Amino acid sequence: MIRRKDNRLQQLAIACNRENRKRNLILTFAIALTVFLLFSAFSIAKGKVIIDSIKIIRESGSAASAYLENAEEEQYKKLKSLDYIKYVGQEYTVGNWYQNNKLLANCKVIDETAYEKIIKPAYDDIKGHYPSDTNEIMLSKRLLQKLGISNPQLGMKISIPILFDSWSVNDGNELTEEFILVGYYNDYIDEVQYVPVAYLSEKYLESKQISRYPVRLSIIFKSGFLSNMQMEQKLYQDVELENAQQQFSNNGSAEFRSVNQLIGGYGVAFLCTIIVLLSVYLLIYNVFSISLAKDIHYYGLLLVIGTTQKQLRKLIASQNRAILIKGILLGSVLSLLVGSVGFPILFKGLFFLENREISIDTVLYPEILIGAVMFVIILMLSASNHVLGKLKKMSPVEAYKYQAKTVSHRKHTESPKGTSICRMAWYNFSCSKRKTCITLISLFIGCEMALLSSFISNGTDVINRFLQQPDFEIGTKKDAVDAYLFPYSTVDELQVDREKSLLDEALMEKIIGMDEVDEDSIEQIYGCYATFDYNEEFIQPKVNAAYGTGTSNNVMTIQVVDDQYIQELQEYAERNQLNVDIASLKNGTGILALHKHELSEMLEDDANQMVGESVHVYPMETMDMSEAEGIEFVCSGYIDTTLKDFPQLSMSWNGEGVNYFLVSKQGYERLNYPKQVFSFTFDARNGQEAIVKEKLTQLIQEENSKQEAFDIYYLSCTSDKIREVKNYRNNSRVVMIALCLSLSLLGITNYINIITTNIAVRKKDFIIMEKIGMTHKQLKKMLIMESLYHWGILIIILLSVGTLMTVGIGYIIKNTLSYFSFSYPIKEFFIIAIILLTFCVFVPQVFLKEVCRERKAKQKRDY
Repeated sequence: MIRRKDNRLQQLAIACNRENRKRNLILTFAIALTVFLLFSAFSIAKGKVIIDSIKIIRESGSAASAYLENAEEEQYKKLKSLDYIKYVGQEYTVGNWYQNNKLLANCKVIDETAYEKIIKPAYDDIKGHYPSDTNEIMLSKRLLQKLGISNPQLGMKISIPILFDSWSVNDGNELTEEFILVGYYNDYIDEVQYVPVAYLSEKYLESKQISRYPVRLSIIFKSGFLSNMQMEQKLYQDVELENAQQQFSNNGSAEFRSVNQLIGGYGVAFLCTIIVLLSVYLLIYNVFSISLAKDIHYYGLLLVIGTTQKQLRKLIASQNRAILIKGILLGSVLSLLVGSVGFPILFKGLFFLENREISIDTVLYPEILIGAVMFVIILMLSASNHVLGKLKKMSPVEAYKYQAKTVSHRKHTESPKGTSICRMAWYNFSCSKRKTCITLISLFIGCEMALLSSFISNGTDVINRFLQQPDFEIGTKKDAVDAYLFPYSTVDELQVDREKSLLDEALMEKIIGMDEVDEDSIEQIYGCYATFDYNEEFIQPKVNAAYGTGTSNNVMTIQVVDDQYIQELQEYAERNQLNVDIASLKNGTGILALHKHELSEMLEDDANQMVGESVHVYPMETMDMSEAEGIEFVCSGYIDTTLKDFPQLSMSWNGEGVNYFLVSKQGYERLNYPKQVFSFTFDARNGQEAIVKEKLTQLIQEENSKQEAFDIYYLSCTSDKIREVKNYRNNSRVVMIALCLSLSLLGITNYINIITTNIAVRKKDFIIMEKIGMTHKQLKKMLIMESLYHWGILIIILLSVGTLMTVGIGYIIKNTLSYFSFSYPIKEFFIIAIILLTFCVFVPQVFLKEVCRERKAKQKRDY
């Protein structure tokens, strides 16, 4: 008996589905498209983050998020025990490898964890293995090419001169040893910022009786959501440091930096995720609620004739199950097809090696597809429960008499010709305020997400960073600065004239004299070089930070800044509550010390106590400070230039071991030391950039040829920087356009589904209207007007609420990315508006024709 009842319910469900096949087709399509668009949007975003993370790791040469310098064994064990630490690797610098008196590479030993989890992800095309025996070595292909080896072979012998960091090895003298090449690889580090590495074995360290500790620890966190400051604070709280020289340096995880570049941070990403999911929720919920609400009358009839609530639930579940399965299967097949075929093509241009195939698992994420399917199932159950909840509150007779539209009790005045079509359309649009609000919110979120994705994509474009820079910059190279400041450390000291300015004024006059150069745009970055007394109190934080690194020196690079920049510094200091004396800097009595996150937490506290301490500045040629009389300043404080929102400053060479200071123009006048132009920037006149570049290239080559040992000047062209990233930028824009299209399609699909569902469930209403005298043309006009009301109010909301939301998110991102550019997506707004307007006019006509065709076919069958 029970089986017979179930069979009847199944037959009834099949009959209902057959009767509502058009509506069910719309619902199936809505589910399939929702699954596909959710999968596409989140897969594209995740794929972009992952591939950008790979790019960041390879450019930096390491996957480490943070480092602890000079760590002891107990600290190593402590870090490994922390539950938020994923990997801790050891890195020991044995010494340096010099060629022709220039640093060629650092010689390092790393443990298995450091190699497998931290270093190996940064390299590609690895041949061989990491050194395990005493005389084995592993080098990069670029390093081998510098040695004249273009076709390396495993097992070949290479002689390397090593200058050991430890004085206990070979009395601190250079030692040449022969190694066997057991591994080589492709690296992608920027050699301007990072020194290449030659990897030696742990047995080599033991053979030289070099202690493993203190050692540099490389750290990877389990979570990539924490900011740099949050991670550092956590580490300082949990790990006890033994001395002031120990400090945690934190670059942030590659994933964290990638998300910042893509969308401005996890906060904005989370907000956008919530908005997308809310849009999908409202789409499914609204479409199913409209559809099922029209069936309440039919369900009420079933209850009247004796169907139980349990049987009714089974009937609704059976109907929805068929729609759900078809929609999920269709959406999943479409997602997997696009994910396995389309995404590799889409992402290949972003991948670091464009000539290599990108693996499917890099861009295809089954977990996102499963999540999309589960989310849609939950939404379906929510919509079904909404209808069942209504039915529970009604008696069978009330359900049978239920009308989806609530009748308004407002009085309407009629024109002499009767109720106008526009008024009827407005009544249909506004009679159910709840449905109208949900519809408009759903449409707004879908369209706003598309506009936001375009706004963020344009604003975070890496080209914006270069567009804010001048066309050209000319300055002195690191080798020239080192030779000028430390002539005793170079074999070419006789070629260095310390009485002259590094950047020749005659060169600047030649450039300024070019007709194609915009003279008004020329800006000099200038100052002087000087020395300080190691024994003075103000410099002790810097001296202690450099202790044991081999980079300690007493040379000061002093840069002059104008009053406008000093004002920016003051505002920055006040915002971040920094202990600095900007007033003394401004009036010329103070000097401000800069550093690049070189001070540990203990040394930061010491630096805060240095404000107001005496500073004596001595000429470069001063040898004995006790017999010289320096120019006295007061210490205006220390500022970390790597901190967030630090005012942008064009600086001289500021590498490892450089002591950098700022003074005002009044302070520089007190010094009266020889002026050093560190660099100068300028723009070309409109349309003359190519001509200026050609002339400058020739001029710089001529000047550099005068020095045999090294080049003195560098030429930096913004157009070259843009060209270098243009290919990646263009491919990145293609990916972001794909994301924008996914979100736009979500909003447009939402719009179409709501219109078509409304029309599909109002067939009986249309028949009644035609029977009481409404013509087909009037009916069509009414439907178009209803759609136009949706469109008009949606446009108003997008221009008001949408603009406020866009600007607000823009300010949030601007706080993270200094180069973020505000540019409202006007073009995208008009495209979406026109597409929606087109659907307003044509979709009602198409579906109304289909309804009329069905009615005529039914009349013919009945006849």
